[in-house]
Amino acid sequence: MKVRIQSKAGLATIAGLAVMLPVTAAAQQAPGNVEPVLEPLPTAAISAPEKPAVTKPAPAPKSLEAWRGKVLAHLNSSKRGISNGAGMATVAFKIDRSGKVTSAKVVTSSGNKLLDAEAVALTQRASPVPPPPADVAGSSLYLKVPIRFAK
Repeated sequence: MKVRIQSKAGLATIAGLAVMLPVTAAAQQAPGNVEPVLEPLPTAAISAPEKPAVTKPAPAPKSLEAWRGKVLAHLNSSKRGISNGAGMATVAFKIDRSGKVTSAKVVTSSGNKLLDAEAVALTQRASPVPPPPADVAGSSLYLKVPIRFAK
């Protein structure tokens, strides 16, 4: 493949490419049968833009699972016998650093309004629950637990 080089005002363009290269002064004054010497333009180092670091959430400390087990045991010890049926409701509740339950709601219904209401009442009645471990950050924690009721 032949490349046709055109020289104009100190710059050469290579036909078919959108690249401009400076032509040396000697090449500009060279006779027509001598090919000009091309020098690449100085370029800055080009690098791909840095992607923001994707941080994965830190794995929960083992103490968090142990604490969750203590909270579940505490909730179970506060259960009352219920004669309105059997079922399971999942309750999400917020706990402050001292273990006080500050809010609770049913996130998955048992299908029985009385059981759902008892599941929320259970979290309030069991408050304060064991306080969160010191190595878990945050002023409050959210916990979602299944509450099972059997006849």
